[in-house]
This record gives sequence, C-alpha cells and structure tokens, in this order.
Amino acid sequence: MPSERLRLAVFAEPVGELAAFIEACKARVRRDFPDAVYLNHPPHTTLFVADVDNPATAAAKITQSWASRSPRPSDGSRAEDFPAIPRPVMAAHRWHVFARDTLAADGDTLVIKLTPDPAWWAWQLRIAETFRRARIGLTTAPAPFSGGPLRESWERYGWPFVGAHWLPHATIASLPAQPASRARQIIEELCRLAPPDGGAIVTTLALVAVRGDRHEAIGQLDLKEYRF
Repeated sequence: MPSERLRLAVFAEPVGELAAFIEACKARVRRDFPDAVYLNHPPHTTLFVADVDNPATAAAKITQSWASRSPRPSDGSRAEDFPAIPRPVMAAHRWHVFARDTLAADGDTLVIKLTPDPAWWAWQLRIAETFRRARIGLTTAPAPFSGGPLRESWERYGWPFVGAHWLPHATIASLPAQPASRARQIIEELCRLAPPDGGAIVTTLALVAVRGDRHEAIGQLDLKEYRF
C-alpha cells in the first residue's frame, strides 16, 4: 500500500462561537456518517498546502524566512507610500456545497464560506511567495488541470488554489452525493441553521503537519503589519 503523503499546511483557526458552531455541526454529521471525509479535521480554513518530505524541517525554514523579511520597506522609501495589509477578519458568511467534489471522492462537501475580506487573498499571496522563495512545495509534475488559474497556480506554487479563485471557507464534511438520501437530508438540515454573527481578527496562522486525517500544529506565523 502506498504511503500517505506528508504535507505542510497553513491554517487560520476559528475561535469562540464560530469554532463551537463548526464542532457542533461536525458532531451532527458524525451521528450518521462517522467516517465522512474531512469530518475529523479540526476547524480551520486552509490558506496554503505544500507536499514535503519533512514537515518539521520545512516549517522551520518557512518560519525563518517569514521572520527575516521586515514588515516595513528597507530601501529607504517611506512606509506610508506602500499599501498596508490589514489582518483578516474571520467571520461566517453563508453555507455552500461543493457538489461532486473531486477532492473528496465526488462527494458533496458542506462548508461555511467566510466573509470575503480582501486581506485573506493578500496574506495568501505573501504566504505562497514565501514558500516559493524557500523552494518548498514546488513541483515539476504535470499539472492535473487543462488550463486557467488552477494550472497557473499549480505551476508557480505547487498548489492550485492561490489567487482570486480561492474561496476562504471552513469545512464540515463531505457526504455521499445522492439525491433524496439521508446525506442530503443532513446537509439541508444544517443549512437551515444560522452561523454565529460577528468575527475575530486573525493575528496568527498555524503551520500544521498533515498526514491523512492526522493534523499536528508545529509552528505559527505572526501577522504583523506588512507593506509591499
């Protein structure tokens, strides 16, 4: 049997009412589908993922690269001449289903989309470029996409979801895509629930070693004010 891939992921983790709501929704799915894809993953939104040989070594390299870059311009120019990246706000926006999700054995993947704060995409780009400069996650494997932004992201970063096509979200689980089934009933039941209002400013991102359903936090990235 082939070994599971080792990955280093960058997660933003919800706190408070949103984290509790996600866990409660997962618990509801678990009563009927305890082995559902993604169900046992901790609440999070994924900003970036890289295939690596050693997650701890890769995390140390990324942490060093991240910290070594000044959050302010170092070329003598004035900081106020550069656009600042604010910290993103993690807040629930609305329910969404990725129908026939090819990443989850063609199941229907139920997620909570996050409020589309532009800061999410700005920070994702900085993260992806940090990985690229450190040459972590890059691949020469043929892109499994015929073209468009998925292929462009794959070829530049080794992960297909960097850019405006990425949808920040927190996943509940992926259930069998069968109309008029128990799985469909549970999805409809959860979609009638209102996610909590309000949001929380994200100040750190977690570096997480991923092997299948096992996730281990092994570092973090601080979100200081950064100017391009």
